[in-house]
Amino acid sequence: MQSSRWRKTTRAYWHCARIPSDDARLAIHLADGAEFLRHPRLRHALDLVMLDAYDPSGIPEHLCTQGFYNDCRRTLRPGGVVVVNLFRGVPDYDSYIERIRVAFDGCLLTVIDHKCSNDIVFAWADPIVDQHLVAQTRPAEIARPVWSQLASVMEKTREAWQERKAAL
Repeated sequence: MQSSRWRKTTRAYWHCARIPSDDARLAIHLADGAEFLRHPRLRHALDLVMLDAYDPSGIPEHLCTQGFYNDCRRTLRPGGVVVVNLFRGVPDYDSYIERIRVAFDGCLLTVIDHKCSNDIVFAWADPIVDQHLVAQTRPAEIARPVWSQLASVMEKTREAWQERKAAL
């Protein structure tokens, strides 16, 4: 059971990180990720699952099992994506990548950031529309100030996408 203090601290962090409040398009849940994603009502219910599951000793073991990644896939709607933050230095890094690969039938993209030690892994269950991954311009749906903050990250993602397509 999560303490009230923990919830307040987490909400304060979200405020500082400018994570918006829940609304019709976004719902953030404070829960054990593995337990939450096993819930039957979540089957094919989510568009996006973002995993940044680190505690002071690394990723909790139950949040990096094959079953957990299978549950992540099961929750996605058609066109949905799972995004995983992985520390490249963790001893089981390659095993985690392989488990994600198995859960998503090889549909994954790893964006390696050579300037830091974390990689971002995107995984999806259904074919995705890659128009924004191949386009060099700002998507109309994204405001200019937001795009200016995302442009360098999108460039790394585009490069990784092109490398993936060339390797297939």
